[in-house]
Amino acid sequence: MEITVATLPLPPSPHEPDATLVTRPGINSGISKEIAPEFNTQINTLAAFDRLYIKSPRRWLIALLLAYLLGGTLFALYTPPWQAPDEPAHFNYVAHIAKTVTLPVLRMGDYNQEKLQNLLQTKFIRRLSPENLLYESYQPPLYYLLATPIYWVSGGSLLALRLFGVFLGALTILLLYFCLDLVFPGKTLIPLGAAAFSALLPMHMAMTAAVTNDGLAELLIVATMLVLLVWMRHRFYDRVYVPVYDRVYDRVYESGSYTENYSSNPSGAPSGYGSRYNSGTVTVVEPLSPIETGEKSQSRQLLWLGVLLGLGLVTKIYAYMLLPLIVAVVVVVTWLAPYLPTTAEVRFSPSRASFMLGLRRSLRVIVPAVLLGLPMWIRNLYLYGGYDILGLAWHDQVVVGQPRTADWIAEVGWISYSERAFSYTFQSFWGVFGWMSVFMDERIYVALLIFTGVIFLGVLWATVRFISGGPDTDMNVFQLAVLILFGLMLILVFAGYVVYNTKFVQHQGRYFFWGLLPISTVVALGWREVLQPLQGAITGFMATVLALAATLSGMVTGGLNKWTILSIGIFALVLLCQPLLLGGSAPTTLRWLPPRARLWMTRPSVSWLLRQGRSFTWALPFILLFLLDLAIPHLFIVPILD
Repeated sequence: MEITVATLPLPPSPHEPDATLVTRPGINSGISKEIAPEFNTQINTLAAFDRLYIKSPRRWLIALLLAYLLGGTLFALYTPPWQAPDEPAHFNYVAHIAKTVTLPVLRMGDYNQEKLQNLLQTKFIRRLSPENLLYESYQPPLYYLLATPIYWVSGGSLLALRLFGVFLGALTILLLYFCLDLVFPGKTLIPLGAAAFSALLPMHMAMTAAVTNDGLAELLIVATMLVLLVWMRHRFYDRVYVPVYDRVYDRVYESGSYTENYSSNPSGAPSGYGSRYNSGTVTVVEPLSPIETGEKSQSRQLLWLGVLLGLGLVTKIYAYMLLPLIVAVVVVVTWLAPYLPTTAEVRFSPSRASFMLGLRRSLRVIVPAVLLGLPMWIRNLYLYGGYDILGLAWHDQVVVGQPRTADWIAEVGWISYSERAFSYTFQSFWGVFGWMSVFMDERIYVALLIFTGVIFLGVLWATVRFISGGPDTDMNVFQLAVLILFGLMLILVFAGYVVYNTKFVQHQGRYFFWGLLPISTVVALGWREVLQPLQGAITGFMATVLALAATLSGMVTGGLNKWTILSIGIFALVLLCQPLLLGGSAPTTLRWLPPRARLWMTRPSVSWLLRQGRSFTWALPFILLFLLDLAIPHLFIVPILD
């Protein structure tokens, strides 16, 4: 009788009674097939829902990138010179390197609130030069070093540097799509929806078309997350070969083949095991490492993770907030040693040895990151003194006259300050242009607020399904773990925004963009959820009730807001009618329709039209955002700033 070896991530402890590592024909011979599924092709049946909307995601991705490049180029062309937040200061940083081949130094007097205000009021007229705006000279240098050759080749062209930002934005969108496609294979509405939102968000498109180091920072953060997700996926899904412990006969088999004579009733064996066979052969595969295979591959991935984080450290402060989260993920995932034998379960094997291994692996991330950041830190310590490795303390002393939070609260009070913080942050997240002075039409913000509410309801629906577990959810444990990671990242993004605003009045939604990967995932997940027949119908019904209530309230008080009611009504109508588009493809969702109607929907021509309708319904918010992107330069930016 031959005994085959099941391949598990870690050898279990002999003290764990359920840790069966050796498969025996007639007892558990089916385990080897169950624990080694092809995860690259295995898709939950609920994931087929996405294919009802999108069958060729790569074609949509190409169209999305072309739409982004068109919109970004229009912003770069039509936004007047220097009319983007801090653009002249970032440009002057590049110009200084190009002209002197040295890094600039932030000095007292480089920020002058009165001169800056004069430039803004006069819209940077030619006789007032912005060359004296040098207050970004403390920033980490990587973006400016990369932009310097473009400055040389283009002769200092502002447009060329703006288009460089558009190019970085396109790479970010591409990597963001790959991140989510890796985590959610088959669930095409999530990676494609997230990429569409990040690409077509008006404020994000405008910022990528400006001279700023934010674009490179976002690219490096998304690239870092991609490497981390690849590493995590291997930790959850990889199958490894380990020395085998036979808990029945209390012996460990190393590599090689053995012939064993089993007694009919071995001492201490569980009832029913020893009586099933008399002799057999054990074959154990040579392990590639004492604990798991792929250690060399892991080392390369973790080193790349450290390199990308290090590049982020010399680009923007955001990477410093991400570093502890990345290190914690490496330690915790290694310590828990998760493994998905099937998509419905997960096994953890935490131990002291795996925890120590996690600490050693974290050093492969920390060391290259620190080595890349060290020269800049030493320079800043020399220039700015103290422990100011980022120059932030010196920056706070230089920017005399910049509005301070404590002064604002003392002047207007907490309530007015909080109202301004919320409304201004929301509006500037979607789009406030120039130096945060060019607003869109108020009705646009109302429609965007309603869309945000719909997304919020969709996220609530998805959360309920996650908590319920299978078969109500189509997410496995790895995907839920990634969503938890994204949630922690969102907390860091929000915390960074709050901490910055405790010092300065900076209610700018663009400071959330370094967390656009988790933010866009939430948006895509919420929109996907409300397209589910039941959830969409209930959300549409709730929107209808809200529209009717707003109408009655407006009629009674005399403050009828027709645009708000119309916007809510349109969302309600779309969500209520959306299940009808599933006719011919998901007939079980339309059992309330007459049989003839359901049969009519299965006709090829009708089915094709319904399919186009489904795709259009899913894409509708992103199409409207794209049209808004095309209109913003001509409707708002140029008339006000040029």
